[in-house]
Amino acid sequence: MRQLILLLKDSDADVVKSAAYVLGSIGAEAKTAVRQLIPLLKNPDAGVRSRAADALGSIGAEDKTAVSQLIPLLIPLLKDPDADVRKTAVSTLWRISAEPKTVVPGLRDLLEDPVADVRESAGYALAKIGPKAKTAVSELIPLLEDSNEGVCSSAAEAGFYRCRS
Repeated sequence: MRQLILLLKDSDADVVKSAAYVLGSIGAEAKTAVRQLIPLLKNPDAGVRSRAADALGSIGAEDKTAVSQLIPLLIPLLKDPDADVRKTAVSTLWRISAEPKTVVPGLRDLLEDPVADVRESAGYALAKIGPKAKTAVSELIPLLEDSNEGVCSSAAEAGFYRCRS
């Protein structure tokens, strides 16, 4: 594990992404890597940011102390310029079962994202949160007519509606 953690400091972004991926695959047993993964959330390479967020979610999902520390680090990624980073932040937040009152506002904003995959992920995250995400229902209704089937389905699931296609 120590060798993988050292690879997180490599100058080659592909090496860093691979190391983060493997650490995330290990899960909670890789918790010693958390301190080295956190700074990668601000890496200039979008792929590194995305892999780091994913790995942190995999490692921290089973550790409630880690979850409370991860949430404030992941919320800013919901506004990342890269769509894959935003999508990964969404999936990581729902995987770690983040507190709804903390994440629902950011997820609501993503329902208007220009990228369909991001809107879809936000819709499914709100669906997973369930009734505690009821403040987002009014933003979900227009998505029932979204031209992207996945977006429409996620909105329907989150709001317990049917697509209008």
